[in-house]
Amino acid sequence: MKLQQLYSQVRRALDDYNMIADGDKIAIGISGGKDSLTLLYALAGLRKFYPKKYDLVAISVDLGIAEINMSDVQKLCEKLEVPLTLISTQIGPIIFEERKESSPCSLCAKMRKGALNEAAIHLGCNKVAYAHHMDDVIETANHFRCIDMIIDHAKAALTEKFIKELHLVLKNGTSDSRKDWFAVGDYKKLPNEVGGRDTALPEEVADKMKALLTEYNAKEEKTFEDILDFHVKFERIHPFQDGNGRVGRLIMFKECLKYNIVPFIIEDNLKMFYYRGLKEWDNEKGYLTDTCLTVQDKYKAYLDYFRIKY
Repeated sequence: MKLQQLYSQVRRALDDYNMIADGDKIAIGISGGKDSLTLLYALAGLRKFYPKKYDLVAISVDLGIAEINMSDVQKLCEKLEVPLTLISTQIGPIIFEERKESSPCSLCAKMRKGALNEAAIHLGCNKVAYAHHMDDVIETANHFRCIDMIIDHAKAALTEKFIKELHLVLKNGTSDSRKDWFAVGDYKKLPNEVGGRDTALPEEVADKMKALLTEYNAKEEKTFEDILDFHVKFERIHPFQDGNGRVGRLIMFKECLKYNIVPFIIEDNLKMFYYRGLKEWDNEKGYLTDTCLTVQDKYKAYLDYFRIKY
């Protein structure tokens, strides 16, 4: 792609979706890969002639796995006159040594995003720009469709059919949906694990899910703790090849709506507290409960502001 073509396509996206306003200070997440560096190059170049004036800051998150040479990225940032901030973390050791994740990509991305967002706030940025993989874009759009499904079926009983439909909608059109071994909208074909914990084997999933739903639906009224308990047990079964956390949290959102409990979304900056809560549920329910109540308070504040009763 020629540079002028890159500028043209990025500018069109900025204009079509009104992404930039005068005076914005934008943090760009830099991994060192071609996607983030292309975004850096485009936004830095556009500053010269874009009608709205904005500042840029480049932020790179060190995962703490091994020493990474960012000297070439530093030189590029200097050439483009964009300051680069390096953030040191222990995300790598937490994922690979403490949690021993076998499928670390999703968790790593969430934790890295949380660290980047905190750094952006500290640097006074009001917007963050990410170079998304196509699957990220598709799943983001699909997630909105899942929310629509949840609202439409909020008062319906929770069933295996509905849970599988959520997974189908979430993963539809992604690269996973084109893999023979990846069962989109159905239970996993291959074993998986989460947080170093074994999950239900593929041949066990159907029976375990039926038993879990039978136990849960036997309770006429569900409390906040009942919904969290179902979520923990669902995540330990880990019925799908991937996307279990997202589907599980969507289920919590639906069940909160059904039982007139203010719903909530676990944001990136609280993900580690959320994962600790899942891990320690049997010993201390307060970790997960307090984390969920914290984010619930944020949504209660939104409802209070718009004078919506709950």
